[in-house]
Order: sequence, then structure tokens, then C-alpha cells
Amino acid sequence: MHARCGPNSESQKKHSVVRNDIVETDVASHHIKTVNRHIADALGPVETSALGNLKQRWEISRFTYDQAHEFLKSVKFRIGSKCLVNEAKRTVARNQGKP
Repeated sequence: MHARCGPNSESQKKHSVVRNDIVETDVASHHIKTVNRHIADALGPVETSALGNLKQRWEISRFTYDQAHEFLKSVKFRIGSKCLVNEAKRTVARNQGKP
């Protein structure tokens, strides 16, 4: 017997969960925007400047981290490639004496 195609109670439950998550995320986003407006109104120029500097340093740190991560990935790839080449050379050397 073939499985029935189309909506079933399981897919409807998943759809409902996703829909609820979207609604909850939208509500949370609205609350965050409201809080941010109140905070922005309460901050003076010194606090605003300090937050701007912190954000700039955070972005630079994040950029540096991303660059380091990409560099490490490339090093791992080169090491892996070199290991494969070395293994292939050893296999060829072992098999050269065999008929």
C-alpha cells in the first residue's frame, strides 16, 4: 500500500509549530524595537558615542575572526591535500615492486 500524499496530521502539526514560531518571533521583534527606542531616548551623547565605538570594535573583531577562520580552513585543506599526495606516493612505491 502506498503512503498517502498530501497533508496529514503530522505535517499540519509541524506547520502549526512553524506558524507559532513565526508569530512569537514577530512579537519578540516588536518588543525589542520598543525597548531600543526607549533606550535610545535615555542615552546621552557620551553613551551613544561609547556604544558606537563598542560596535565598531566588535565589527572589526568579528571581521578579524572571520579572516582567521578562513585562513585556518585553507591551511587544513592544504594539509589534507598534502597528506593525500603523500599517501598516494607511498601506495605507488609499495606497488612498484609487485607484478
